Order: sequence, then structure tokens, then C-alpha cells
Amino acid sequence: MAKDLKPLLEGMSGGATMANVNKSKFSSIKVVVPSELMISQFNSFVATQIDQIEQLARMNLQLTQARDLLLPRLMNGEVTI
Repeated sequence: MAKDLKPLLEGMSGGATMANVNKSKFSSIKVVVPSELMISQFNSFVATQIDQIEQLARMNLQLTQARDLLLPRLMNGEVTI
């Protein structure tokens, strides 16, 4: 995980006041790159969830717009419940 890299990056930093990792030190960090097959399988697995998140975000936007339109009218008594 990325948070596990913090001690490594802090150990590489040269700045006393502010941690600073230069390009050559940063490029020496080894990372695991998943295979194309694993990336494809992951994308297939999460595609439905991503679609649902996008749909819910659109619905939230529509609900926010409806609230912003109706709430002032409700507060002014133009609309009754």
C-alpha cells in the first residue's frame, strides 16, 4: 500500500525541515505492476460498481438541483406540502 511507503520515502529524504525525495531516489523504488490479464479482470469486476457510482452521482446532482429550486419556493410559501 502507498501508506507503507511513507517510512521508506522519509528515510530517503534529504531535507531537514521538509522531506524532499529527488527524482533519482524516487525512481529507485521498486513497484509491482499487475499483468494485463489481472488489470482486465479487475476492470471487469469493478465495472458494475463504477457504473452505479456514476449513476448515483448523477442522481445526487439532479436531487441537489431540485432542492435548490424547490426549497426557496417552500420557504416563501409558494409551494405547500
